[in-house]
Amino acid sequence: MKLKRSAAAFIAAATAVIPFSSGNVSLSAPLSAAAEEQTVKAALPQWIPSDFGTALEFRNTYGATHIQDGFVCIVFSEKAGKVSEDDIPRYDIRTTEGIMKELKRTVYSSSDSDTWYEVAVYSEPQKQGKFEAALVDTWLKSSELDLGYNHAVAYYSFDIDEGKNITETDIYSWLPDCITEYKDYKNKNGSVSAKDEFVVFCLDYSAGTPYKWLEAGDNSSNLRHYRTEDCSRKTAVTLDGGSINELQVYKAEKDGSAKIVYNYAPSYDYGEVEVEKTLIADCTVTDGAKKVTLNDSYVNEADFSVSQYSIYSGDLTVSSYSIYNKFAESKSAVITSKDELKAFLKTYLNEKPLDKFVSQYSDSFFENNVLMLNTYLDPYQGRIFKHGLKGVQYKDGKLVIDFTSVINAQRMRTSCFDILKLTVPKEEYKEADAVWQNEEILNYDLKRISVIDEDTGEPIEIPYGTVLELFGNTMKYIEGSNPYYWDVITSEWEKLDINEEYLPYGYELSKTDPKEVKNYGNNTADIIFKVKKKEPVKVKYTVDKISTITQGLFVEEAFGGFKPVAVSSKNELTEYLSHYITEEYQKKLFSEYDDDFFKENVLLFNFMIDSTASRKIELNDTVFSKDNISVYYTAPSTDFGICNTDYLWALQVTVPKSGYSGQKIEWKCMGDANGDGSFGIADIVTLQKWLAASSDTELSDLKAVDICEDDVIDVFDLVSMRKKLIEVHQLDKPVTYGIEAQYVRTNGYVDGAERIY
Repeated sequence: MKLKRSAAAFIAAATAVIPFSSGNVSLSAPLSAAAEEQTVKAALPQWIPSDFGTALEFRNTYGATHIQDGFVCIVFSEKAGKVSEDDIPRYDIRTTEGIMKELKRTVYSSSDSDTWYEVAVYSEPQKQGKFEAALVDTWLKSSELDLGYNHAVAYYSFDIDEGKNITETDIYSWLPDCITEYKDYKNKNGSVSAKDEFVVFCLDYSAGTPYKWLEAGDNSSNLRHYRTEDCSRKTAVTLDGGSINELQVYKAEKDGSAKIVYNYAPSYDYGEVEVEKTLIADCTVTDGAKKVTLNDSYVNEADFSVSQYSIYSGDLTVSSYSIYNKFAESKSAVITSKDELKAFLKTYLNEKPLDKFVSQYSDSFFENNVLMLNTYLDPYQGRIFKHGLKGVQYKDGKLVIDFTSVINAQRMRTSCFDILKLTVPKEEYKEADAVWQNEEILNYDLKRISVIDEDTGEPIEIPYGTVLELFGNTMKYIEGSNPYYWDVITSEWEKLDINEEYLPYGYELSKTDPKEVKNYGNNTADIIFKVKKKEPVKVKYTVDKISTITQGLFVEEAFGGFKPVAVSSKNELTEYLSHYITEEYQKKLFSEYDDDFFKENVLLFNFMIDSTASRKIELNDTVFSKDNISVYYTAPSTDFGICNTDYLWALQVTVPKSGYSGQKIEWKCMGDANGDGSFGIADIVTLQKWLAASSDTELSDLKAVDICEDDVIDVFDLVSMRKKLIEVHQLDKPVTYGIEAQYVRTNGYVDGAERIY
């Protein structure tokens, strides 16, 4: 509203006797004579501050500026103090000349506060144009202290139109700068909003507590931080505690996308924080950086928390490690009443902890909110010790709750069963199913080291005793077993390598991508060594069966017993065979093993004599390791009678030289569960007792009883073993010869008969 001419004239006359400028005013002296001050006060509206208390009230109600009834009042906030003992003010107000008249400029202070408030009142626009007012710090001795306001402590601008109407044109024309405006703005626009080229975050937290809002977003060059505005209620005396109401403002720089995230979490927390709330501005900048549009699918008013229970606490309906058989799979629910809450929890919690959990939520809570629950059982059995919220967003008709689980280097004494809770205001809930998505993250300074099979992507088994040799002495303080957890602050982890010689047998480092480092910042990283299985060793089996009554087969030494051997040359083979069979049969049976053969191969050789179901001896498999080569064969036991003839069996395994490095050679009988070297009924009994969990029964070799060859010992192997036993004991029928016996009674001599001694 315009001032009447008479009022304007009166004010002009009243203030004409009060010359006021930055150069001739002493802040320690009265600003005017008492009578003149009273005259000015009488001419000004009641809402204009007249002392420290009303200046404080003005700042909490209007912020720094207010326009009403043709008056512009600016209340500048200044730090108490002077430039020197010469009473030169520390601050100076500078305005555009010739636009508006200054009616009042007074500094109000209080002995209880270290802040002064300087009240400046302007009215009677002289002409159309732009009116600017800035508070500058006179400590800054710079020639640039002009209306460019490069060094202004505070700056405000106003437009005067043809009708002498006054409009504020700076950012505070819409951006809050006091608690009253802050609350109105947040109620209207929410915690995250966009206006023109600006993005605004309204951040509330309690002073004196460890919880703070922390920026954690992917803020790109498309947006830059523009200003921070403290809109908290101003008081004369500094309060211990209270509410902090803060604005963080970002301004568009160029077209494109950007994502700004603020997390509400404890500031004292070392490492990854336990985020309870998130504010997310997923922005698109357009129109030459003049417009910012927000993705409105995010829920920015959700609260996250966790109830944690040790698996040994007695609070759970299933305890100890048996819980992993029942509760390992996460279950979620959308809860809208106390009855629904009890129904969900009774599966997991005993009566007392259940009642305690439910008591947190009243009927009025569910009138205004929806509660999302999700169960989580630490899969690392002691490494997951905290969780945090990452974001809540509607996607494809579902409410997607992204959260993090923090992996620690040190395992805790117990693993925990957690119930994750998310409170969403009903006004923001769209009757959607909740989907919980977990991201595991590493705690600060933690390195996770994995040795994985390049083809399967799965960790390989590394014998515990070879870990130090594999990684070197730098790894003596690691935790876990592939993956390994290494808590190290120094940069030595960047040079970590492995000694390929100590990889499990059959593996080698990848030729294309042996090492990958994923650096996550905060001195955390995944160090991944990729290995590949070597081409399997292709062996060739040969079994020769010779009747032991073959004339000229043996040499005398053979009857002292046979020893298996690995031979790598023709001379070694000849020397070995010469102990058991004659030179004639060496040439007949084994002439193929010449010098050319031994250039590429090693021969594993073993002799056996069998007198039961001889035709069923056969070679099944050869298993290679760093220290051993195990040859598995099938042979009958002596459980069932004997055949007419004994047989000599020559078992031969051809191994490429690439697969042999001097390992110990072991010959093992398939089906030999009790370790007696043969396969029979006793082995079936042993396996049967072992499957029944008999405490005094052990299997001599798991591979030997894995008849199904599926790497699992179960009842199917027992059934297969029974079938195998029947097969290998199908005995040869007795051999009949065309001889007709004649009985002749004599005195002991028969003509033409030869006597055998």
